[in-house]
Amino acid sequence: MLRSILVLCALTLIPAVVLAGDEMAGETEMVDNPVYQSWAGFEPGSSATYTCTTTAGDVIAEVTLTYTLEEATEDKVVLTLETVTASDEGEEETVTQTIECPASIEKPAEAPEAVAQGKETIQVGDEELIVSCTKTTSDEATTTVWTCSTVPGGTVKSITESTVEGETTTVAMALTSYSVTGPAEVPPVDIDIEMDIE
Repeated sequence: MLRSILVLCALTLIPAVVLAGDEMAGETEMVDNPVYQSWAGFEPGSSATYTCTTTAGDVIAEVTLTYTLEEATEDKVVLTLETVTASDEGEEETVTQTIECPASIEKPAEAPEAVAQGKETIQVGDEELIVSCTKTTSDEATTTVWTCSTVPGGTVKSITESTVEGETTTVAMALTSYSVTGPAEVPPVDIDIEMDIE
């Protein structure tokens, strides 16, 4: 169950379709990869850290995810994903993996439409972060995402709800901190977001 929860958390930010690349190239129309675009404008070393809370029936699990940009070229970005989980005894376990996101991906045959919900503000300490909100609904899930272009990876918050065989699973992610290296457009910021998950 925990392994499935970790996969759900990671794929909330980086869907499996955006990881596919060369093996599908040439078969159908290729389009820009949104995950590549959200990282390519930053310098290696830039990072974003999230808390991910997954509720599946009576099971509630929380993990910490840190995405760090290792490499950015015209063809791909390479990210390191560090996942930290805590046991009931308080001991932490860290798993690190490398993710490659190509600049172009195969155009999905039936991509659900993302409906803009407008702009909002999220309080960041004494500042306010302006975010754009979109909602995507498919037969499998409903996902609402809040994004900001000055954050590496773009995502500030996301909530995904899916129902399988009458059981609802909710994956809620919130940005807790991020840093920008190189010619930073914005300074590193700690973000305090309060979310109520019903």
